[in-house]
Amino acid sequence: MTALRGGRRHRRALAGLEIIEDLIYAIIAIFLIASGVFLLLGAGIDISKNFDVNNIHPLVVRVLDETLLVFMVVELLHTVRITLRDHVLAAEPFLIVGLIAGVRRILILTASSDSLHSGPDFVVYWVQLLLLIVLVVAMVVALFIWRRAGPRTGED
Repeated sequence: MTALRGGRRHRRALAGLEIIEDLIYAIIAIFLIASGVFLLLGAGIDISKNFDVNNIHPLVVRVLDETLLVFMVVELLHTVRITLRDHVLAAEPFLIVGLIAGVRRILILTASSDSLHSGPDFVVYWVQLLLLIVLVVAMVVALFIWRRAGPRTGED
């Protein structure tokens, strides 16, 4: 009889912890949604305030940076959704976020490298660019391996 009560308490405690866990994930999802909306609004305001046809390159770089950041936030929101649905922390969405972050940094680095021609800044630029390329290739290989050998979650 005592073991049966302990089993019920144990199940209730686990159910309570699961509810708290889902609540925390829901709060994280709300923060991610708000962050994405604010980033998009900020990019829109930046475009409207700083639009200049003669000097559009820096504006495009900033907007590209912010929209790729929004893309990362949306992918993290997708990860939270999968975690809430399946109660499993999936690795693939984090690999995708890392891949987006690496590509984002490569794009921003190359777009803002017009003034680099020689010197120590030029060397730092190339080292950073090569490390980012290696990182992106490693993430692509990891995603390929994960999709070929990893568990299926029902998500494409």
